[in-house]
Amino acid sequence: PPQMRFTALWILRRHLRSRTLPDSTLYPLIQDKNTNLRTVAIRMLGEFGTAQAVPVLEVVMADQ
Repeated sequence: PPQMRFTALWILRRHLRSRTLPDSTLYPLIQDKNTNLRTVAIRMLGEFGTAQAVPVLEVVMADQ
């Protein structure tokens, strides 16, 4: 359910902020069928992601 995935995203946010989790953990979520969930995952990648996330974000932008 979407609510469970949102909760998981906020938990991931804490780990991304402390750099204990790789950005790639969010990659599957940027393709989620829920638009709001995708948006949050993309914003998190933009905020906490490393240089490796740039090509992934560029693909997302190209698909828009």
